[in-house]
This record gives sequence, C-alpha cells and structure tokens, in this order.
Amino acid sequence: KANPNANVEVTGYADRGTGNPTINRNLSQRRAQAVFNMLTRTYGINKNRIKVDFKGDTVQPFAKDVDNRVTICIAE
Repeated sequence: KANPNANVEVTGYADRGTGNPTINRNLSQRRAQAVFNMLTRTYGINKNRIKVDFKGDTVQPFAKDVDNRVTICIAE
C-alpha cells in the first residue's frame, strides 16, 4: 500500500525431497494462491498489481528444501 505504483510477483515452489511432480505442482500453486489471497483480502492490495506463478518442484531457488516455499518480488 505504501508503494501504489509497485507490482508484485508471487511464485510458489515445492521441494523435490517429498511428494511427486503432480502433488508438488498443486502444492506450489496453493502456496502462491494463499499469499495472493492474504495480500488482497487482508492487506487490500489491488489484485491487478499481483502476478501469481508456481513452479512445483521443477525449480529449486534455494539450497535448503525447507526454504523452497514462496517468493515475493516487488518491482516499481
């Protein structure tokens, strides 16, 4: 809200160490959607400013499995 011109990208992930590709894809989508819902419903961020993406277990941005959950990138 403090940066009304900023856009946000929310990306969901799941670690390769658990589940299978189908489960992990669905899990990463639900994680990203949960963050989107929180930003729009709880914090009142305009949904048109938020892009939602999910990678399942195909992308592992962090070395520790436990860290591969959701990233939020903000750009002005």
